[in-house]
Amino acid sequence: MDKDPSLAYAWCMLGAAQRGVERWDESIANSEKAIAKEDLSYGYACSQLGAAYHNLQQFAEAVTCFEKAIWLGLTAGSEQEALKHLELAREYVRVQAEAQRTASASTGSAAGTTRPA
Repeated sequence: MDKDPSLAYAWCMLGAAQRGVERWDESIANSEKAIAKEDLSYGYACSQLGAAYHNLQQFAEAVTCFEKAIWLGLTAGSEQEALKHLELAREYVRVQAEAQRTASASTGSAAGTTRPA
């Protein structure tokens, strides 16, 4: 009964509804419950989870979820949507990493230019 695909669908739809009203933490929790039902043909729950992480600006987690959703398989329209979000999340991850490198380089070079008293 625990691995009943209809339960995965119900948890996912609840997560989707909560995402629609910006209840991100609840959306994540219920999407994770859908995934835990181990219905491996159900990539939609992974896509929903990725969308919630994306809205919380947790882009690395979003990338992982969208990649899994695409790997598991989605309908054509859902797959195109997941691919679009995946590319956006990957770009945000790249931009965040670049900003961190720039900040580290600025801090490091500023520290190296200080003269002893």
